[in-house]
Amino acid sequence: MDSYVQRQGSFKYLNTKTGKMDTWNMTDVNDNRANEIALISQYQFDNGWLWKLNAKYMNAPRANYVDYGGSTISEVSTADGYQLSDGSAYSGLIEGRRTWLHFGKVSNALLTTEMSKQLNNHKLMIGLNEWYYNLNYYSSSFQWAGTVEAYPQTLSQMYVNPLDPTQTAHRSETFGYNELSPEYTKGSENKLAVYFTDEWRVSPKFKVFYGGRLEYYRMSADQIATSRFSGFHLGNYNTYSTAADGSIVATEHNTAPANVTKNKLNYAATLQITYNLTKQFGLTADATVATRFPRISEYAGTGPTEEQYKRVTIPLIRGGIFYKNDWLDLSSMVTYISKSNNIDQQNLTKPGTSEGKTVLLIYNIQTLGWTTSAEINPFKNFHMHALFTYQKPVYKNYNASVTFSDGQSMGVNANNMIVKEIPQVLIELDPKYDITKNLNAWLSFRYFGKTYANLQEALYFNGHWETFGGVNWNVNKKLSLGVSVVNIFNEKGAKGTISGSELITKEEAGKYAGKYMSGSYMRPFTVEFSAGIKF
Repeated sequence: MDSYVQRQGSFKYLNTKTGKMDTWNMTDVNDNRANEIALISQYQFDNGWLWKLNAKYMNAPRANYVDYGGSTISEVSTADGYQLSDGSAYSGLIEGRRTWLHFGKVSNALLTTEMSKQLNNHKLMIGLNEWYYNLNYYSSSFQWAGTVEAYPQTLSQMYVNPLDPTQTAHRSETFGYNELSPEYTKGSENKLAVYFTDEWRVSPKFKVFYGGRLEYYRMSADQIATSRFSGFHLGNYNTYSTAADGSIVATEHNTAPANVTKNKLNYAATLQITYNLTKQFGLTADATVATRFPRISEYAGTGPTEEQYKRVTIPLIRGGIFYKNDWLDLSSMVTYISKSNNIDQQNLTKPGTSEGKTVLLIYNIQTLGWTTSAEINPFKNFHMHALFTYQKPVYKNYNASVTFSDGQSMGVNANNMIVKEIPQVLIELDPKYDITKNLNAWLSFRYFGKTYANLQEALYFNGHWETFGGVNWNVNKKLSLGVSVVNIFNEKGAKGTISGSELITKEEAGKYAGKYMSGSYMRPFTVEFSAGIKF
């Protein structure tokens, strides 16, 4: 199986916290570790109340990972100055690549306790959540040029480091240190909430379910609101540049985190109504609204300013029909859902180049969709899940602009355009057969319809199927074994997004016909074995 990760085992980067040049080895992500302990308990009182308690503590002292991105693929000649690791000049296809190194320490403590009881035609439940989350995290980023092939080679080029007071060009395989969205935050958030639900059987045909949740949310986080630039890191330091007259200009920086503390109330409410017109056929409708404020992870970048700090509201309304009999459970519903004040850091690449800039975006999403699902049991030991969805998720208030190093300003306007990476048509087919009580075989077929690969509906992928299958065997109470197959028919193709295409418009899309571009791809044919042991 080929990879598009560079073949060198290590590379240099600028540490965001220390301001020193460090070395990242590809094996660094193999030493992640976490410890977890859980407590699950319940007690049935004589008066009919049932008490449940779920508690869990998790500590991950090392949670590191690496991200890769791309930009434009172009062709260079030996005159462009790129060299292979052996010092020989390179000519051919290259791509400007981006890499983000993430370093994290995470711990959380989660406790949920609830009481429930059947009171006549009411099924009541009241509960409490106490959720604590602590995060110590930063990331560093850099750029590099690579050959366009499996396991690409890293190419060196002449580079002037803005932290070098002499402004002397040196040959380097990495550059643009921390220019593209390096992140930093340290702090915690706590959620203390009470909630209740009531399932009210009004009559044999009419059922109402309703509930609510009120949450006290406290967040305390370090934030670096400073815009990122090449050479960015914490501390007091200078960056250098060469003026038009040849003199070297020094710019002072004092980059330090500032604490942001928020105390807010979040709420959620739901109402569901079900009415049986006959014993098997009926109508159903429900409405839900949930709110929250920006979380600690959203302060890892430049984060929202005080003016941008707004409540995120997620309303959902849906309604439809259902039909049930001995072998079929069918429902068909129309759904509207939206989400306001999404916070996102978007890397925007200048089309046709490898230059990128990072902008903070706050936008809305909304969708209207139709979903039909079925649970089918036509004969003993066989079960089939089937689902069909047609949806149209679109961006709202999605505008951004950026100025590149040559002074050119470009913008993106994705208002009312379909959200990238989300297909409008989804199909799921999941048959399963129980060979014995402890042995079953299953298949899973997923169809993803036409999917846009960039923000402005200029580039898209045609629909495709993804297939899976496997066998699970519960050997005894303590041992379970399994084998699964990914991409049964070894289909090949691209999916997700196309690197460097954020600012490409529909009018410009034709210029890229026949051009090489990079992105994500379907998982190749893979056989996986698993084993589970319970103590």
